[in-house]
Amino acid sequence: MAVIAVEQTVITGLEPTLVAAVGPDTFVNNGDNTMLIVDNGGGGSITVTIDGTGTAPTGAVAFDDDVDVVVVNGTRRHIGPFPKSRFTSTVTVNYSGVSSVTVAVTTV
Repeated sequence: MAVIAVEQTVITGLEPTLVAAVGPDTFVNNGDNTMLIVDNGGGGSITVTIDGTGTAPTGAVAFDDDVDVVVVNGTRRHIGPFPKSRFTSTVTVNYSGVSSVTVAVTTV
């Protein structure tokens, strides 16, 4: 497990520092302003699973608080934001594969 450092976006911009995905990874969540960047340089698509800890809305028949995002090989996805009511102050991320996958977390 690795803790991904959160980088602050500023008015002049930010070139995020991508680090190797380990899985599971965690990062500090400030809520509506936190974004996860996943760059898949591997040979196949991967699924990124963000572990939710929220509860089902009133009257929900079925509810899965986790979020699965497919990141196609050779692409970069920006995922988020992560409302604290669903993801709390620490977010855990799992990957179906980590070969040639890098990640960063940004906030504004």
